[in-house]
This record gives sequence, structure tokens and C-alpha cells, in this order.
Amino acid sequence: QVYHFHDWCGQQIKTYHVEVIDSDKQYWEREVETVIEAVDKGYIPRAQYGALLIDEGHDFDADWLKLVVQMLDEESNSLLLLYDDAQSIYKKRTGLGFSLSSVGIQATGRTTILRLNYRNTREILSFAYAFARHYLNPKSADDDHIPLIEPEAAGTCGPEPAVRQFDSLAAEVNYSFACLKKWHKQGVPWGEMAVLYIDGSGGHAISAQLKKAAIPYAWLGSKKYKSAYNPDLDQVTVLSVYSSKGLEFSRVIMLGIDQVDDSEDNQEDGARLLYVGMTRAQECLLVTSSGMNKYTQRVLEVATE
Repeated sequence: QVYHFHDWCGQQIKTYHVEVIDSDKQYWEREVETVIEAVDKGYIPRAQYGALLIDEGHDFDADWLKLVVQMLDEESNSLLLLYDDAQSIYKKRTGLGFSLSSVGIQATGRTTILRLNYRNTREILSFAYAFARHYLNPKSADDDHIPLIEPEAAGTCGPEPAVRQFDSLAAEVNYSFACLKKWHKQGVPWGEMAVLYIDGSGGHAISAQLKKAAIPYAWLGSKKYKSAYNPDLDQVTVLSVYSSKGLEFSRVIMLGIDQVDDSEDNQEDGARLLYVGMTRAQECLLVTSSGMNKYTQRVLEVATE
């Protein structure tokens, strides 16, 4: 069984006929609280699974991890938690913010660091890490906490990532559109290309260009379109950097990086967001900007190092 955490909560509520708690909170928050309470009261059973794999563990709250760990059969105690602090883009913090033992995970002596990166070319990974390390420093930690680890490239070699500065978003979009057409003429399928944007105006503008040229595309600008998305179709994928997490494409264009908040209290979070966007590219990465902020300046510096 494979579930998104919140889908799993919904399935538990449906399977065991539990009524969702009534409050002013968002529905997904109430679902989680309902399952936690139902497990505590015995309405939903523990130890439902003989083995459990938790992916993207850096996005989990303490209560979420504490809940799902209770679903593991204690006799097997077979748990695999995967975590990458550099991709922790949903939390205003560095690291989990709590110990693994506090949520029932006994990690001492059982932790393995996976350094090798197989998704990206050496050039893309080196570029992304050179950018991110300016804001995120590798840290060591004991087995009960999660460290930020410098990755090691194990992939193939490819072209250096390109950075282009323009006078306007329209110029960014026009150049990006030209690159998409050029790549397709070179034999790259539309389905292996993605345009990532920070602000919705960038997604709207590039989608309008693609539509006008009758180029197949999928703009994942709403939950409806995200749910209907089929990655097997030969179409350019247009989506926000936030929505790109977990996906990968041969060619990636990241529009408008100057639109990321570079204020002092957001610099680490912004750097993580851009790192995630950059590492969606497997072979070729283009980063564009039509303004100047700290991130744009840093990307331009990395490109000339």
C-alpha cells in the first residue's frame, strides 16, 4: 500500500467509521487530529503493518511521525525513514526540531547516510550545492537527530547550468519558450521538459505562449489539474517550484528566482526552495531572472566560478 500521509488519514477514518472532529481548523488538520485521537482511544488499531517506509520524512510533524510509527508491528520493528534536510521546504526551521526517540523511533546505531546522488549530472548537483551551501551549512549530528549532508554526485556529466538575466518577466518567458522549441527540434520529447515558476504570473505567461503555439502542456496551477496530471503524456509540465518536489525532468527551466523572498528570516527557506527546483533537472538546467535580489546575485556568482 502506498499513501500520501493525509490520504492515509482519510482512509483510516473511512475504514474504521470515525467521525471527523469539528473545529475551525482546516479539514486536513482535523483529519490528522481525528486519527490521533481515535488511535489513543482504541477506535483505530495500532500495529497494522509489518513494515513501514516513510519517504520525505523532513516534511513530517512530530505528531505525524509518532502516529504512523504506532502502526508498525513491534515484533518486526521494520522501519525505514528517508530524510533530506536540504529539501525541507514546508517548515520554518532547520532539521526536524525534535529528536527521533521522542516520537518512538529508535535510530541510535541504526542510521545510514546516503551521500550518492544519482538523479542529476555532476554539473547540476555541483551548481545547486554551491548555491545552497552559502545559506545551508553541512552539520553533523548524533543518530537521534538529522544532519544536513553534502551530497556526492554519482551521475553522468552534462552541460553546465545556464543563468540568464533579463529586463522583464516577458523577456524571461520569451527566451524560455524559445529554449523549449529548440530542445524539441533537437529531439527532446515535450514530456521531458518542465517550467518551474515562483509566482503564478510566470506560469500563466508561459502557458499562454504554449497554448498559442499549439504545444501540448499541462499547467498544474490548481488541485484539480494536479490530480488529473499524467506524467506519461508527451507534454511540457508547467508548475510551481513547491509543486515540483519529488518530480524530475530531463530539461528544467526555473523562472523568476528574484521573486523568492530573500529577507533575513527567510533566507534558509528560500535557498532550500531554489535547491529543490534546481535538482529537478536531470540533464539540463536554465535559471532566469528579471530582477536582482540576494539569490539572483548568488546564482550569477556560482555561474562564473
